[in-house]
Amino acid sequence: MNELLSHPAMQAAVVPFVVALVVASFWRGRFAALAVTGGFAACVAFTVGWDLEPLSSARKLELVVVAAGAVSLVLGFLPARRGRLLGVVLPALAATAACWVGWNLMKQMEVPNMLLAIAGAAVFVAALVYLSNGLPDARIAQASAAVLAWAAGALALLGASAVLSLFSLSAGSASAAVFGLQLLLRRRDLRPWDALPASVTAALVALLSCLSGGVPWYALLPLLAVPLTGRLVLKFIPQLTNGDLP
Repeated sequence: MNELLSHPAMQAAVVPFVVALVVASFWRGRFAALAVTGGFAACVAFTVGWDLEPLSSARKLELVVVAAGAVSLVLGFLPARRGRLLGVVLPALAATAACWVGWNLMKQMEVPNMLLAIAGAAVFVAALVYLSNGLPDARIAQASAAVLAWAAGALALLGASAVLSLFSLSAGSASAAVFGLQLLLRRRDLRPWDALPASVTAALVALLSCLSGGVPWYALLPLLAVPLTGRLVLKFIPQLTNGDLP
């Protein structure tokens, strides 16, 4: 059994998918974001464990993703402030988190490169979070977050970071479980910000893959096309927002 659970496919796909599926089946509405966070947390537990010392970039990423899940939960209780939070506050918080997560790598650079890296990281992560969580249809937002996390996981794997790849792939698998359950049960109780944990995971994993020198910065740009594609789909197939999606 231990050998089975130590297999990367189990840690990055099966376990997060099952955990998210179980959580999403019992906790609906305001608690849906906890399904993705739970799937990610299960992957961390089976791969590196929840020991936060030393506080490396990967450990910081774990904390930020859990915090993103908590923020998604709180958003469900703040209906009057959602627009401002989704449009301004969440991207700003994500940009700040990106600089904190990547600081261990940025501080090793020369000052001009460090400043450029800080600015680039903040803009990239803020843009990705804004685009991913601003989709008008919550189920499309969840599907977009799943694809985004899988793509970032592939980038991390190309950058020779197996742990980061597992983190991102697990978030994608958990998001896919939530999205699939919505389709299977014909439920529409998701909110766009329920995709926040997966989109934050994808953004930070892609960022760390770039800062570590594993992938070039321009390899991150296609990730922005994922939520933009979701917007185009909703624009040209508007019936998806009217409940015609199975």
